[in-house]
Amino acid sequence: MKKMNKVCLQLIGISCLFLLINTRAIANDKVVVIPLNGKLSPGTVVEGDIDSPILRVINNHTLGTSGSAISATGSSPTAPAISANHTGTGHALYGSSNSVYPTVGGVNSGDGNGVQGRSTSGHGLYGYTGASSSSGVVGLQTGYSYSDLGLWWKPGGFFGGQNGVVGATKANSGYGVLGLDLSTSGGWAGYFISVNGSGIYASVPAGHVGINTNGTKPAVVATDDGARLMYSEESTEVWFTDYGFAQLQNESAVVTFEATFAQTVNLSLPYHVFLQPYGNASLYVTNRTPTGFEVKLTSGDANIAFSYRIVARRLGLENDRLERAPWADNDPNLYQDKASSTASGSQGDQQDLLK
Repeated sequence: MKKMNKVCLQLIGISCLFLLINTRAIANDKVVVIPLNGKLSPGTVVEGDIDSPILRVINNHTLGTSGSAISATGSSPTAPAISANHTGTGHALYGSSNSVYPTVGGVNSGDGNGVQGRSTSGHGLYGYTGASSSSGVVGLQTGYSYSDLGLWWKPGGFFGGQNGVVGATKANSGYGVLGLDLSTSGGWAGYFISVNGSGIYASVPAGHVGINTNGTKPAVVATDDGARLMYSEESTEVWFTDYGFAQLQNESAVVTFEATFAQTVNLSLPYHVFLQPYGNASLYVTNRTPTGFEVKLTSGDANIAFSYRIVARRLGLENDRLERAPWADNDPNLYQDKASSTASGSQGDQQDLLK
């Protein structure tokens, strides 16, 4: 064996002897050792200058699941059991595997993190997969598995738990959750599917907008000619509406507001009532009060049946009318001339996200 110019070291836990040797002189030599038990002297440094790993640990044990190549145990409350640092542009810690087991695994039996990533300027944790049938990042709580995704499209990241995905922001103009459609043929920035429950709920403080869009807000319905869109009516103010049927008795009828509807609108302000008689009659509305209104006959059938539509201002939003939406002033989908704008603000933030 070639000359050794450093100390012979022994490690417990990997069941083999490390020989610290001159790595320049025997970079391509293979050292075969016999199992020993020993200790590594504190502060020992393994150093070299070669175009291959300084230290390779191989465990050829093929039985059971406890034959690790490297095992480390630490007792410090804050320091890691294994620490790696790279002064160049490569990986500080790199793992490779061709089995079904993780390349890098982390298990924490306490209250800490199984795996944690932190970066001062780059990505704290980055996941990538070259397979379209897998995900780059998967995060699951107990009781959930990747198979819960079923036959749906495989995402770049999949998370399962009581709340599958939670996003938060403390920035005044930030977004808790942001979806981008970067397709060239028309994709979706967001898509939600409920198997047994409801779809989307947005809760906001009083005086703030809920869900808004520069497009339409239609419902999708099934027809014999395929799914079709049914469009909602837009208004300059915030109105709630209710419909009903009634009938004249001896040329008049009193309509009382449904109690639950009355709690959602401000009936102390003027409201609209639209009538539709079902027969030969002319009707009019009178005596509008916070509890109801009266319908009377001008001419025609004195006992005519009719329908009505009530339109009243939503309680708490009585003064809202064509409110400003400054967050959309630089939306390139709303203002086509700003599509290539590099102005600061929300549009600048969008441009940064697309880089």
